[in-house]
Amino acid sequence: MSADITFFLVPDDDRARAVRCCGPKGGLPAVAGHWFSAADAVETWETYFVPPPPPTRRFLRRPRPQPDLWDRLRWIVPISHDASGTFAVPDPVTHALAAATPEELDDLAEQWTEQLRREDGDEMTDDDLAALLRAVAQLATTALDTGGTLYCCFC
Repeated sequence: MSADITFFLVPDDDRARAVRCCGPKGGLPAVAGHWFSAADAVETWETYFVPPPPPTRRFLRRPRPQPDLWDRLRWIVPISHDASGTFAVPDPVTHALAAATPEELDDLAEQWTEQLRREDGDEMTDDDLAALLRAVAQLATTALDTGGTLYCCFC
C-alpha cells in the first residue's frame, strides 16, 4: 500500500522517468489517489477487463504459471529503497479503460471497493474509487487520442 499514487500522461518514458514522486508538476494531466497499492489496482482492473489467454494443450506437461503483474509491468523507475517507483500501465488495460462504459466503470469500482474493504479493513483508502477510476479512464482515453502513455508513480 502506498501513501500517494498518481496516474499521469507524458509522451514517453524519458519524461516519465523525470517525474519525481509523486506525480508531474506544471499542468500535465494527472489523477491522484492515496493509500492503496497501485500495481494491485491495475491488476484488479486487468482481471476485470482483459480476458486471460486461452489455455494451450500440452500433453504430458504441467501448465506454466503466469507471472504476476509486478513481474510483467514495464518499470520506468524501479522500486527504490523508499518504496517509490514508476511503471507504464499495460496497453491492454489502457485500451480497456478508455473503451469502458460508465456502467462498467461503476461495476468495477464497486468490486474494487469490496476487495479493498476485505483486504485493508479500517485502513482502506478514503478515496472515492468510482470517481478516481472514471478520471483514470479519461486519462486513458486522452493517452490513446494523443499517442501518449499512461503511467503510474507511487511513494
